[in-house]
Amino acid sequence: MRSGKHNSIVTVAVAAAALALGAISTAAHAQDSSSASAHQNGSDAAVAARVKDALQSNPTLDSRHIDVAVEHGEVHLKGFVQDPRTLLAANQVATQAAGDHKIVNELLIKENYPNAP
Repeated sequence: MRSGKHNSIVTVAVAAAALALGAISTAAHAQDSSSASAHQNGSDAAVAARVKDALQSNPTLDSRHIDVAVEHGEVHLKGFVQDPRTLLAANQVATQAAGDHKIVNELLIKENYPNAP
């Protein structure tokens, strides 16, 4: 009988340890996920800044009406440009600056928009 009682105590102790390890593992995973999310947001901001700088520093590209946003690792170009050539140039500059990030080009062409060069 003593052996049966001992086995029950050991079983309960093992189950409690497994539950505790599961809770620790879940907490660690949640912390890793939030850290990864924060890191992703940080790298998204860095990519957005890099793309914006590349667009603004290109002397042949009027980027005053181009907005850059990075959402879930994808670089979104929004706003408008004056012609198809500028749209393609903006896409090319963004692609080079963004590295391996996908470019989602949502630019519109507005010919003869105000303040066009």
